[in-house]
Order: sequence, then C-alpha cells, then structure tokens
Amino acid sequence: MAGRRTLLPFPVFGLLLMLPPLTILGDYLLFRLSDNDAPLTVKALFDSSVHALLGLISWTAVLYGLGLGRTVGLGLLFAVFSSVAVDMDHFIKAKSFHLEDALHMVSPPPFHDSLLPFLMFAVAMVDISYSANNKKHQSISQRSLYLLQLFTTVSVHLFRDAARRGLSIGYVLLMPPRSPFGLFPFFIPLFPLFTRYLLSKIGIFEQQLVKNDREPLQSIRTLPPPEMDEEERLQ
Repeated sequence: MAGRRTLLPFPVFGLLLMLPPLTILGDYLLFRLSDNDAPLTVKALFDSSVHALLGLISWTAVLYGLGLGRTVGLGLLFAVFSSVAVDMDHFIKAKSFHLEDALHMVSPPPFHDSLLPFLMFAVAMVDISYSANNKKHQSISQRSLYLLQLFTTVSVHLFRDAARRGLSIGYVLLMPPRSPFGLFPFFIPLFPLFTRYLLSKIGIFEQQLVKNDREPLQSIRTLPPPEMDEEERLQ
C-alpha cells in the first residue's frame, strides 16, 4: 500500500483526472471560436494556452511529492515551453511566419510525427542505463529527466491534436479521428502516469537528481552515518 500511495496520491489522481475533460472543453471552445469566425491569432493563442495548461498539469502530476526543490520550478517552466514549442514546426514546414500559411497544410509537420516522443523515450532509457552503469551516478540525471519530460509533454500534445487530426508517422495516417473528440483525450493521463511510475522504479522518490551529471546529490537515507569519537566507540 505504501508504494501505491507514493505513486498515486490523491492530488496526483485529481490532476490526472482533470486532463480529459480539459482537453474536450478546450477543443469544444476552439470549435466555437471557429464557428464564430474568430481571428486566426485568437484561435492560435487559445490553442497554445490549452496545450500549455495540459503540459503544466501533466508534469505537475509527475513531479508531485518528489521533493526536488528548485528543479520543480524549472521543470514546470520547461513543461509549458515544450508543450507550446511543438507547434513551431508548422512555421518550419510552411517556411513562413504567416499563420494562414502555417495552419493550412496538407501533410503533418515534422514534430507532429507519432514516433518522435518514443524516440525521446528511447534516448532517455539509453542515458539512464549509462548513468546506472557509471559508478559516479547513483540516480537519474537532469538530462534524462528533461528527455522524459519531453516524452510526456509531446505525447500529451500529440494525443490532444489526434482528436482533430489523428495520429500519423510521416505521411501515413495511423489512426484517423473517428469523431470530433474520439477516445484520444482519455489516453492522455496515461503518459504522465507512466513517466511517474518509471521514475518511481528508478528510485527518484528516494534519491535526488545528479547535478550536472557529475556529482550525485544524495538523499538523507543514502548519506553515510556521522563519525563517532573514541569514547562513543568504546561504549
């Protein structure tokens, strides 16, 4: 029971439970903006705000209770940034900074490829394995944590978009949206939950992060016992 409480305490469960309805509500309001002929700028800003909110909630659910100090604030900022930055590939593919060009494309842009988050996950696993085999590293590195964060936020972003555009690899559409919302929003909580589960298995709940991939910051449990003087030893 203790392991379950650590993995899924009530606040984390509540945050994960918020993700599907927020996704559906955000997309519904976005459709209403389209029906009312709202300017493209307004729709793009609203869409990015929903992505940012989902990324923030997802990574908050992952980090809750880890006790990582300053890492939490930076991680949450990076979660918001990475959730929104995914859509920059629209401008890259369109080779234009005009919203009209960026939002009206036939094929999906490169960062919306469904393989991308899993490539990030694979790189994170390689980095974690390297850290585990390195005697200087006793826990997960900052680099690995950011890669897992990208896996989480990009996956959440793609599955929210999948409700409207489906999932694709390159130019191949793997799963078309069967309805305006489909079941995609209900898969979104699985990504932060999986990342949190993985971090619990690695042992991040009991150890601090490796700072700058050089010196491990040990938790209180892993610190060596204080030295005893001669009188205490004799007793």
